[in-house]
Amino acid sequence: MADFDPASDPDVIALFAAEAEDRVLRLAACLDSVADGDRPALDTCRREAHTLKGTAAMMGFASVAESARRIEAFLGRDDVPPDVDAVRTELTELARLVATATTPGAPPAD
Repeated sequence: MADFDPASDPDVIALFAAEAEDRVLRLAACLDSVADGDRPALDTCRREAHTLKGTAAMMGFASVAESARRIEAFLGRDDVPPDVDAVRTELTELARLVATATTPGAPPAD
């Protein structure tokens, strides 16, 4: 039996694209609260970045996973307030990478 490559199935890619876009939007939405010191919002943002990192890696979208990892790292330390501007910059890049990676017929983003 051959291994299944999720990145070769258009339906799976479409599901990933929808989920990834939703997670990017949720990350963007919670950043204002993170900037105001809201701990539950920080936890939510971390969880969104972590989940997207894992899903992208499983799908074989290494550049998307790496971008999500950078966001997770920016948000990761409890003893240092997150650099929300750096997260926003990386989030813009993450959204671009998701769109590129999941566009049918587009060259790979990785």
